Amino acid sequence: MNIVTKRKNFANVLLIVFFFNVGTVINHSKDFRSDPIVFGKGLLTYLKTWQISEYNGSTEPWKVNGWKDLDSVNDKTDYAGIFYLKTLINIEKNPDQERFFGICGVVGAAYEIFWDSTLIAQNGTPSKNYSNEQSGLFFNPIVIDRVLITPGRHTIFIKVSNHQLDDTEIKPDFFIGDHNHLLSTIYKRQTNILFLIGICFITIILNLFMFYYSGKRLHYLFFLSLCVLIIIGLGIRFHWVFNEVTLIYSNFANVALPINILLISVIFPLFFIFYFDLPRKKMIITGNFLSSLILFLIYYGQTREYSLFSLLTSSLISIMSIIYAIKLKRSGSLTSLIGIILIIIIAILFEKSGSNQQIMGGKGLIYSIIFFIAFFNFSIAREFSKKEKLLREIELKSISLENELLRKQIQPHFLMNSLNSIIVWLKRNPPSAVKLIEALADEFRIISTVSNQKLIPIEQEIFLCESHLRIMSLRRDASFKLETRGDTKEFFIPPMVLLTLVENGLTHGYENKNEGTFVLTIYKQPGKNKIILFNDSSDSTEPIYGDGTGMKYIKARLDQNFENKWSLDCKRVEGGWQASIELNY
Repeated sequence: MNIVTKRKNFANVLLIVFFFNVGTVINHSKDFRSDPIVFGKGLLTYLKTWQISEYNGSTEPWKVNGWKDLDSVNDKTDYAGIFYLKTLINIEKNPDQERFFGICGVVGAAYEIFWDSTLIAQNGTPSKNYSNEQSGLFFNPIVIDRVLITPGRHTIFIKVSNHQLDDTEIKPDFFIGDHNHLLSTIYKRQTNILFLIGICFITIILNLFMFYYSGKRLHYLFFLSLCVLIIIGLGIRFHWVFNEVTLIYSNFANVALPINILLISVIFPLFFIFYFDLPRKKMIITGNFLSSLILFLIYYGQTREYSLFSLLTSSLISIMSIIYAIKLKRSGSLTSLIGIILIIIIAILFEKSGSNQQIMGGKGLIYSIIFFIAFFNFSIAREFSKKEKLLREIELKSISLENELLRKQIQPHFLMNSLNSIIVWLKRNPPSAVKLIEALADEFRIISTVSNQKLIPIEQEIFLCESHLRIMSLRRDASFKLETRGDTKEFFIPPMVLLTLVENGLTHGYENKNEGTFVLTIYKQPGKNKIILFNDSSDSTEPIYGDGTGMKYIKARLDQNFENKWSLDCKRVEGGWQASIELNY
């Protein structure tokens, strides 16, 4: 067993189950059939039964011997260069004399076509050496003389040379039938491709906006990238539909298309991994990348095999990721599994409905891509709608709790106690009364300014906390202070979050004490900020941070601004109590 065979066997072991195809390997159309030819039905017949013979220098292929069935030839490299092909067709009745009939296809880099023993067309100049060969057109529909179209059996001979092609694929893709129908099929294909490109382009714009306005969530970027790669892949594969290109164009396509498929096979699972925010991302991504790269190296130069194995492997990884998401009870995971199964069914149905021809096929490809884009656009839109609804609920809850908290903050007994303290201090120590009035004014002014904002600079929140501590120190004839450590620049938090934690600490931690210190520590890292508020009320007998109105307000505010990208941890620590808030961007 040679090394190449071992490598292929190793790859095939990796591919236990074959699933989904979104690339270039589904080639078929219900308009094409391989029945005996009946001209006048408006259908095209795909010629798929061929024989092959080595070149012996003859310009009359019908006199050549040694024909073999092409499908039985194991080593097709023996025929690379220049060779003969032939196929038998059967015309069942006289064709409509008002119609034109033609033949079109691709084989090699240059060829001559004979109907029985009559030369009917030449595409390029076939030759037994590279220097004399002239490449023909990739797509070259040829009109057949009506005189030749008679009932009975006929033989089509092709003299081929393919010196200029990098690959050694020698099986021809030819169609025969109504010439106008052949051209109209091309126009339909142009419409389908342009329609698909339009859908992809709209999806790209949509996901670009979604990526930007969702806090740059990566699954939007991956979906956008898939659409870009689909457009590029369609351009590589179907460029001949829009422009005349020589057969040498297939050399470029044979290099560019596997690279395009490699990128698709790598990015496709990434969409689901980040869409469902799965754990162990690095492990899954690494496994997907290595499997895609191994297949690329093993099957490079064999576009069909590589397309099939690579895309099906990445699809298997995607399905496994979705099943993992279902296990984790991620929203939308079951719907995604149903969607990808439907895509597989669509691909299989269209594959079974037609032949595997290369040039004129692609309906399964087009329909499966359209369904994929439409389905997951719908899923993303539904996800966005759910989040908008949730954010509105959180915002309403936040406003309700904010109003309740504000009422608590300026409730009559708080104002009454503060005014009584002012009266006492006016009689005893007027300067202290002035300080209390100033602190009250500072607190109310800041609260009225920031309460309706979603995020404020942490410096404002710190000033609000300090004003409140001054008020409580003067009212209770105590000494409460706040120490700040770390960089406060360009650090934003929801308003009155720290104030609520400080208020809880004063109420439950220093109820019977006349002094206390709060220490606020700020940690800033790329994409993540963290604040820790510590107070030294170690003798508190009850939890400082319970689950009352204040804590509900804090959680609602964090949900409103950071969705699921925050955490709050309140606990007793050595020497006191500590509240930690982590914010991810």
